This record gives sequence, structure tokens and C-alpha cells, in this order.
Amino acid sequence: MSPDFVTQAFPPSLPPSLPPSLPPSFQIVSADVLVYMGRLDYILGTTSKALKSKNGFFAFTLESLEEVEKEEDAEGREEGREEGWLLRPTGRYAHRREYVEGLLGKVGMEVVKVEAVVGRKDKGQPIPGWLFLCRKR
Repeated sequence: MSPDFVTQAFPPSLPPSLPPSLPPSFQIVSADVLVYMGRLDYILGTTSKALKSKNGFFAFTLESLEEVEKEEDAEGREEGREEGWLLRPTGRYAHRREYVEGLLGKVGMEVVKVEAVVGRKDKGQPIPGWLFLCRKR
């Protein structure tokens, strides 16, 4: 990924929404960014359009949404829970793997690999997450 692409697509102060047409790229990486977004359909769709042909790759991390958490920790935070994402008290979003995989399929991307990871720690406790590697179909 060229530095010019990063500067054009993601200036220091992000606009309220990404431009509908990004310059084509062969790879896009998003580490510890999508955890600040609940619904991922727009960002995944825009990213898919920005990737060049079938050789375009997208790697990203998310915090994982566990079944127990969906039921026990979601009190008062209903938005997105049925869809597959949840806003945590930390202000970060967690996502179900199935939700993300379904969206990727809808926007023309295939999952090459998903790995369970610890992307960060909060108050010394590991926060489980996902590392996705996807390819444009």
C-alpha cells in the first residue's frame, strides 16, 4: 500500500463518512480500527470496491462478541445485538464472527483465514478478538 493512498483515503482527521470512491489498492490493513464501528456493511463494501481485482487483500482485527456476553452484558444496549454487534461499556464494539463473514460474502469478498487473537488488554485483562484475512472475489 502506498503512503499516498493512506493519506488520501485516511487523512489525519477522518471525514464523517469515507468517500464513495477510493483509489484502487492491492491490500488494505485495518488494525484496531473497526472496533470503533458497530455496523460494518458500509465500511466493508467501500473497502471491497477499493481493492483491485481478485488479488486485492484486506486484513483487519475486531473484538469478538461471545454468546454469553450477548445475553448478560448487553442490558440497555440493544442496538445491533440481533444483527451481530454490541457496544461495550468501554466504548468499543464487539462483533460476532458469523455477522462479519456474512457481510464479507455480500460485498464480494471471501475469507482466506480467521484467527482468534488477543488484540489488546483492558485493565490487564486480555480482550479476545479476531484477525481476518480476506480476498476480493
